[in-house]
Amino acid sequence: MCLRVERYIALKDSADEASYVTALEAAGYKLLIREPEWFEHRMFKGLDTDINLHVLYQGAYSAREPLK
Repeated sequence: MCLRVERYIALKDSADEASYVTALEAAGYKLLIREPEWFEHRMFKGLDTDINLHVLYQGAYSAREPLK
């Protein structure tokens, strides 16, 4: 059985990648998806684990509801 973990982070300005991408990459995440037209969504993949880390802007509807 494969288990995938979905995690969400809401930032004041998720479009400001300079404020968080380097730190997440240093923690072992890789930026895979950039969707500025959809709540400034970014998705990172954990390199050592099966984790999808979603970054959206604070107040985005999606930041409060799981992605489907």
